[in-house]
Amino acid sequence: MIIDAQDIEGQSTFKADICILGGGIAGIVLANELLHTNKTIILLESGSEQYDDKVQALYEAESIPSVFPNPRRSRLRLLGGSSNHWENSIERFSPIDFKKRSWVNDSGWPFTYEELEPYYTKAEEYARVGKDGYHFGFWGGKLNGTDIFSNSASFNSKVTKSPLYPTQFYREYGGNLNNAKNINIIKNANVIDLTYDNEKQLVKSVIFRTLKKDVQHRVDAKVFIMCLGGIENTRMLLTFNETHDDQLGNHHANVGRYFMEHPTIRAAHFLPFNEYQLDKIYEGMLDGELYIRGRASLNDSAQRKYRTNNLRIYFTRLSKLELSTGISSAHIVSNSVKKGEAPDDFGGHLLNIIKDLDHIAETILKKEMDTSFFDSAHKFGGYQITSMIEQTPDRNNQITLGKSKDQLGIKKVKIDFHISEYDKAKAWKTLELLAKDPSFQTIGRIRLLKERDSRLWKSQLGFGQHHMGTTKMSNNIKNGVVDPSLKVFGTKNFYISGSSVFPTGGHVPPTLTIIAITIRLADKLKSII
Repeated sequence: MIIDAQDIEGQSTFKADICILGGGIAGIVLANELLHTNKTIILLESGSEQYDDKVQALYEAESIPSVFPNPRRSRLRLLGGSSNHWENSIERFSPIDFKKRSWVNDSGWPFTYEELEPYYTKAEEYARVGKDGYHFGFWGGKLNGTDIFSNSASFNSKVTKSPLYPTQFYREYGGNLNNAKNINIIKNANVIDLTYDNEKQLVKSVIFRTLKKDVQHRVDAKVFIMCLGGIENTRMLLTFNETHDDQLGNHHANVGRYFMEHPTIRAAHFLPFNEYQLDKIYEGMLDGELYIRGRASLNDSAQRKYRTNNLRIYFTRLSKLELSTGISSAHIVSNSVKKGEAPDDFGGHLLNIIKDLDHIAETILKKEMDTSFFDSAHKFGGYQITSMIEQTPDRNNQITLGKSKDQLGIKKVKIDFHISEYDKAKAWKTLELLAKDPSFQTIGRIRLLKERDSRLWKSQLGFGQHHMGTTKMSNNIKNGVVDPSLKVFGTKNFYISGSSVFPTGGHVPPTLTIIAITIRLADKLKSII
């Protein structure tokens, strides 16, 4: 059954065996997995079935770095969460992502890929991406694609899978929950606090209210699971700890630490010889209602050998005009002149501008007169190489509470985030390995765009909109916030699921792993409730 908190009269107390905070992907999967336990379940969701800008405004941060996307726009606060606007791009983390790597500080998960593997299989059913895996050999054979890295010692090709119609989790699975006799979904219910028995280490209840009424309601339960999202999990845990003296997983000030994203750079071009073109699988192809796209990454042995982080590498077809180095150099020189300074390698930029005068002229004509003079500029030129970066966990990348408050009286977050010079160097190292890889020697060359460094890591920097870390999973209370079962340290009945528990972020989207660890959590809860 679904209840609108706005229709609840007076202060009310609800009772359940299990209370789930958040109706996004993790919350819906968890409720669905516990559906047949015959335990009573209450799921609290801040939003409703439809988008509401006033509810969305609760994601507003007090401060963020200038290059960082505003979480108010990158996450959705309604039933189904961000599955309502995602691309449904799905891959598994690699086995090496779960291991301690001596060259990656604070790496290592408290369980192995092998333990999570069966849950990945079930997670793929939830995400509607089929059972045929990500091996390029299988998909290349099926879609007539040749693996350009078949003879590479360092790189391999894999595929990313996406349903043609992205899976919206509430639309897909909400009906099961709404019709279940043992589940109540309470929408427009904003959690603002909890009650905690420090002596017994038990969360006793959570407090919620609506945006419209300053009337507090309570849910008493035996077990509580927070599934509010990568940033909001942290925000609310910090809020709870202000009242409860850091006894909820924050004994060693780890809540909010190790915030990670997937920075994305366009730092190289692939320029084929003799008009050679990659097979279409690298641009993306449909197989029934499944979209398959080939991409490249370092294999595990190369990561160990070169002691580097991984990159998720895509190839995007571009025209000669779009690949122009002269246009980029003109931007760099222009920006430097405005600041009254000369750019690094001014001579190199000047040569690029002279070499590409036709492309610069074409750009100006198109912008000012909406006409084309150099038709050759729009012919196929090669490929943009786009790279999604695995960040090294950094304790100083942090989410904290600010001074300003939202409409509910909850403090907004401050996000301190940077990309370390170490991670930038590792990204360039991997792209250098790509440029030297024998796979390209007979078909073309890789051009690294190091002269664009100042723009690549600022105005041209992209993000995966993947918020990870900050309630880190660990074997011990000193190094984390939750234990391997996702139970918050210092409690006996309070759990967190979502990408905030990830110790490392990998180089692929986190959603499949979020679903997998949530199914794993459901199995553990079934054994104790």
